[in-house]
Amino acid sequence: MRAVRLVIALKRAAQAIGIRPRSADVYVDCIGDWRYPTYLVHALRRCGVRVLEVPQGDAIAAWGADGFRNFVFRTRFASERDRATAPVVIARDPDLIAGERRSRVRVSVDWFSHDVPDGDMVMPYFPAEEYWDHESEVADLRLARRPFRIGFAGSTGDEVYTEHLSFPLLGRQDVLATVREHFSGRMAEIGSPAELESIDLSSTPIVFATARARRHMRTTHVLDTSEYLAFLGRCDFFLAPPGFMMPVCHNLTEAMALRSIPILNYAEWVRPPLEDGVSCISFSTPDDLVAAIERVLSMTDLEIEEIRSGVAAYSDEHLSVDGFARRLCPVLDSSPTIVVNAEKDTVARWRERQSGSRISGR
Repeated sequence: MRAVRLVIALKRAAQAIGIRPRSADVYVDCIGDWRYPTYLVHALRRCGVRVLEVPQGDAIAAWGADGFRNFVFRTRFASERDRATAPVVIARDPDLIAGERRSRVRVSVDWFSHDVPDGDMVMPYFPAEEYWDHESEVADLRLARRPFRIGFAGSTGDEVYTEHLSFPLLGRQDVLATVREHFSGRMAEIGSPAELESIDLSSTPIVFATARARRHMRTTHVLDTSEYLAFLGRCDFFLAPPGFMMPVCHNLTEAMALRSIPILNYAEWVRPPLEDGVSCISFSTPDDLVAAIERVLSMTDLEIEEIRSGVAAYSDEHLSVDGFARRLCPVLDSSPTIVVNAEKDTVARWRERQSGSRISGR
């Protein structure tokens, strides 16, 4: 952390004496928000944004979202909102940023609304932060042999998975318990990468790599990030139960990026909705889940590949950074609203709506 702070201090000093990047293109006021700015920044770079301007107090967040090289050479600091110089500003409330601006891009967290106004752009739910360090591996991993018919990798042991999901869905613990109960003779639950490699594939088509706590992937998951992504690429299908607060979870986006077909009970909550038999396998009740897994276990290779092609098309168009950038670039100068999933804030907005509370603004 000392080295990080030293780099930031040197960058601030250089900017103060006039050694700085060329004029900024876009000021991102929300760079310090929870997780989604990383995806947004990746899309902005693909839109040709050369220099980002960020609040000086969010320097560490900007570094994490954009990488070291871009942070050092293609990022400027604004000491205060009103001192931002970029002609395009992106913020939760861009009207609070004074000055002449070519475009004011509003960020809305109302991602679970089924009534997003025309003209708003919906950002996909994004991969976890660990994914971005391994993004270059994805294309090769998609080509791997797929010895596992159904896989799951993620957290299971924390009580939040049973206590904090407010949506009308089977929670993660219930989904996993149903599979364990009905398919115990045809599944394995591994505790290490070595156990994964020793599975009898002829009798074990279902594999769980479960972690007993809801914590950082690098420290508590059975598989590290590279192993986890490789595992996704080796699964025909990925069981994608809800997260602990809301339906969607990072591993849904990551699994689809690796062309693993999701089995899930919230197809209608994804933006846009997934379609059973085309881009996912969908279920609602425990009985539905059992039937869905039996259906998957009996599928032919041709049937699987047909659905996988639908997953690939959906992922490339609606979940990838390139797909989002293609939609964002043409409207960036026309003051659009970008609807994002900011996790806690987004779930709070949904809960307010369900309780009938009046929500002021978007």
